[in-house]
Amino acid sequence: NGLRILSVPQEWQMVITGVIVVLAVYIDIIRRRGK
Repeated sequence: NGLRILSVPQEWQMVITGVIVVLAVYIDIIRRRGK
């Protein structure tokens, strides 16, 4: 896990993962609206 090498706390790993998932879903919604 790349985040462990940077010594990121477990809580931040969950937060970062959640933000990435939300961004991915948001981008997907925007792409679908554009078509």
